[in-house]
Amino acid sequence: MNTFFKDVKKNFGFGCMRLPMKDGEVDREEMNRMTDYFLENSFNYFDTAHGYLGGKSETALRDCLVSRYPRDDYILTNKLSTHFFEKPEQIRPLFESQLAACGVEYFDSYRKCYEVCRKYGKPVIVMEPVKGGSLINLPREAQEILDGLHGGSNASYAIRFAAGFDGIMMVLSGMGNMEMMRDNISFMKDFVPLSAKEQEAIVKVREIFRAQGLIPCTACRYCTDGCPKQIAIPDLFACLNAKKQFQNWNTDYYYNNVHTKEGS
Repeated sequence: MNTFFKDVKKNFGFGCMRLPMKDGEVDREEMNRMTDYFLENSFNYFDTAHGYLGGKSETALRDCLVSRYPRDDYILTNKLSTHFFEKPEQIRPLFESQLAACGVEYFDSYRKCYEVCRKYGKPVIVMEPVKGGSLINLPREAQEILDGLHGGSNASYAIRFAAGFDGIMMVLSGMGNMEMMRDNISFMKDFVPLSAKEQEAIVKVREIFRAQGLIPCTACRYCTDGCPKQIAIPDLFACLNAKKQFQNWNTDYYYNNVHTKEGS
């Protein structure tokens, strides 16, 4: 823990909540390629949590990272998620089970999110800069604004926006395939904050989003496991958001279809 901050090589991390999947399991072959590519490009920060992919994220990191690289080659962080324990005495067993699942003897960082980090001069780690991918598919008028910049991908603007604030130590991106990995690394390898023109464009895009009244769901699916009716809550939210954003027959059809199915 004492050397944690100096060992972080760059301010971009691999968020392991949305890993490549195949037949309901993490695609180890693709994950190996992504892990290798990430480290080959001098990035070394990996982030997981016990609830990511129903526990499959931790074991995938064990197989694709921990078992294949020396422990000093990477930073591995985990989280103390309050919905996995009810009493203080359950914290230690939870922590030990997370160590075992990841196949390590220690985590480099294990803490909650601190909303007051900056107030007390603490470095900040940003999660979900692209909001689970929802900032990729933009409404037409918002997309036209970013297209007018003639720059990078939609994800690049979202991640660079988050990374450009003071005190940001790390921005995590949940990358589900090599295409996402290559795109993210292309603009974070030699990070440049947003220009004044790009900042102005982001403000306009943000105003368009806020005017739509979308539900800020990132489809982490934590809510589905505890739902007594087994309602696909994120799917309903996604359909409703798409209906509000695009307002066409296709989104209306899928929303009505899912809504009828879940309501029956």
